[in-house]
Amino acid sequence: MPQFNPTNAASTTISLSSLALATLIAVAPVVIVFLFSQRFLVTGMTAGRNEGMSQRMGMVIGVKPERLAEYKRLHAEPWPEMDQALWDANIRNYSIYVREPENLLFGYWEYVGTDYAADMHILGQRAVTKRWLALTDPCQARLATAAEGELWSLMPEILSPHGDRQWLSSSASS
Repeated sequence: MPQFNPTNAASTTISLSSLALATLIAVAPVVIVFLFSQRFLVTGMTAGRNEGMSQRMGMVIGVKPERLAEYKRLHAEPWPEMDQALWDANIRNYSIYVREPENLLFGYWEYVGTDYAADMHILGQRAVTKRWLALTDPCQARLATAAEGELWSLMPEILSPHGDRQWLSSSASS
């Protein structure tokens, strides 16, 4: 076995550093691809902070110009019980934006549950939801292009910040 010689320690260190760097360069892309495939494999899904996977959802609806001030007032002081109902339905980061003078509302939330239809059904059956919607629904105006029975119109996501673009081609073609 070769003996360590302090006079050529610098060259030994350089050789080991070069080997480590070459290994890192060779392995890093594989590790990165693996990590991204594990985290972002599900179409339209992103890893949530402490809640597993989340699905970002965007929707749009009109707001009646004569009811816009009332709609803003209601949302300036949301009910804690309604916030809790949304949380219990696995909805996180819920935000609503207004576009004037077009009078459009854009809603965004992240769904972190595993059964969206069931969670929305339970949310819709809650007394607090019914009371809240009795106040907010009259302020809203369905889009002319809304599907039958649809109030807020869901919008497909076409840009994702995490680089997973596999779903883009299937969404764009529909």
